[in-house]
Amino acid sequence: MKYSQQLEFCFEDAVINTTKDKSIAIPDIISEESPKDTKQFEIFEKKLETVPFIKKVSIKHIGKKIEINIKYYKGKDKTYWAFPSLLNANNEEFEVIKGIFTQKHIHSSLSTPIIKKYLISRPCHWKLNWIPQGKYYHLEHYFNELNHKYFMGKLNNKIYWSKRKFSSNKRKNIGRFCLGFFCKGCSQIFISPLLDSMKIPNMILEVIVYHEMVHAYLFNEVPSCDKSHGKEFKKLYLQHPYVNEVEKILKTHEIYKVLKKEATQKNS
Repeated sequence: MKYSQQLEFCFEDAVINTTKDKSIAIPDIISEESPKDTKQFEIFEKKLETVPFIKKVSIKHIGKKIEINIKYYKGKDKTYWAFPSLLNANNEEFEVIKGIFTQKHIHSSLSTPIIKKYLISRPCHWKLNWIPQGKYYHLEHYFNELNHKYFMGKLNNKIYWSKRKFSSNKRKNIGRFCLGFFCKGCSQIFISPLLDSMKIPNMILEVIVYHEMVHAYLFNEVPSCDKSHGKEFKKLYLQHPYVNEVEKILKTHEIYKVLKKEATQKNS
């Protein structure tokens, strides 16, 4: 079976979280840098600035992590978060880190261990005040039931309604909508508010939530799984009895029209 894009989660790549507490939130504070920190920052900044594509680097503390702001000679500036221990990476690791920061294609067998070790991520959604209770559906109800039934209660991720409605405004099918995504940066699940409607069948919301829970489970429990929708994902995903039926519904023009109307109403 070909897997359609409508259940594709949406997040920035190269965002890995291996902490035991999956619901961890970083305090919204910026710590003062000590002279020792400043010196470390300067050394690492200069090392990165030797990379041909990188114009300027600045580093600062943000909560328990460091924030690395990179200006490129071409393309948009980017920001990364990482553990402070990244500053002490050895030369071999640094070569991989350079590739990650310049979006150079690096085999996952090299990049994934480094990303996990130093928790390299792009800024995510932890600053925002999200809620699980919608107008019609409470996401925690679905999460708790599915967690008990399919994951032996192992998941303790948070789940919230997102504010993101679109994956692409140009597409004229279900792929236009981002119905759900698992954010590896904050280890939280976000579901589109378009699904918080009495016009949306209960089983569609359940399968979307389950889809993202499978991502969360594999991310936390199967470190070797580096393909978003690979064999491990499909094996777990297809255990839910409504998957095939929901995917068929999501391919219909009728459900597209419902979601489009919901988006219009929620934007007005």
